[in-house]
Amino acid sequence: DKIWLNLLQISRHPFGVDQVLFFREIIDQITKNESAWKKWFDENDPESCPVPDYEDRLVMDRTLGPLLRLCIVRFMREDRTGIGCSQFIESMLDSRFSAPVTDAIVDIYEESTSRKPILYLLTAGSDPTFSIDELAKKRKKFPTDK
Repeated sequence: DKIWLNLLQISRHPFGVDQVLFFREIIDQITKNESAWKKWFDENDPESCPVPDYEDRLVMDRTLGPLLRLCIVRFMREDRTGIGCSQFIESMLDSRFSAPVTDAIVDIYEESTSRKPILYLLTAGSDPTFSIDELAKKRKKFPTDK
């Protein structure tokens, strides 16, 4: 199973300038403390919950701790990686780096040139096509075909 393969890989992976095998004992830890790990795994938001057997070490290491927490989320609960990444960015940089961009299509268009194109990175459920078509109609440009 994919989680098992992730566990094997992360247990062998060195981290930091000292190349520490931080998760060297993770398989043994999960085996010895299976109920706590199952509870963490079954949480709705495990990225915000204390990690069994590792929480104290994650909190103490202010440099690598947030990254190591993100690694645990990624290899155990891949479905929560996006949220974990946002939390990592907020903790290491600032919340403004993970906030969604809500610029109006008109403002974005005004900043563009023929040598400075617009690139939209979309998430599920977001589709700027209608707004782009409306702007094109107002500017008397050719909108996309419908």
